[in-house]
Amino acid sequence: MKNLILILSLLMLAACGPSRVKYDFDKQVDFSKYRTYHIYPEIKSGLSELDEKRVVEQLERVLSLKGIRKSDTPDVYVNFYSNQYETPSNKSIGVGLGTFGRRVGGTVSGGIPIGGNVLNESLTVDLIDIETGSMVWQGSISSSVSRRQTPDERELFIGDLLSRIFQKYPPSVKK
Repeated sequence: MKNLILILSLLMLAACGPSRVKYDFDKQVDFSKYRTYHIYPEIKSGLSELDEKRVVEQLERVLSLKGIRKSDTPDVYVNFYSNQYETPSNKSIGVGLGTFGRRVGGTVSGGIPIGGNVLNESLTVDLIDIETGSMVWQGSISSSVSRRQTPDERELFIGDLLSRIFQKYPPSVKK
């Protein structure tokens, strides 16, 4: 039963809409030197306390897969923040009227929006070099999100967003 819920949740996440990941980084930085991290001490995430905890747990998972572990003496701080916003639905039903008589023609058409507004969430993650205090990498993603997520679905959603953000980390610099 748990596997079925997981599969259905993943399918729901895939249907949430297109996600675009954006990256920016300092091309002069050697990212191989970053092996340890800690969460930025003065974080202002814009998330609920529960979602903040989910992000921290999922960051641990994603960063450990990249070979970066949590430490009290880190190489980088990880900062994250999020916001939710609504956009108008792009779904509509078309309605049209038309008349065609002898050499006379005319049509009137329009669309009736359906489904209401779409809830979107953006999540941004910054890596800040401890030595210099400078941001060295940033990844962000925006995606539509269901208004009726269960806690398990929310955890999967956040994990999916973070996996996509860190998919191309460390960056490769073309010379």
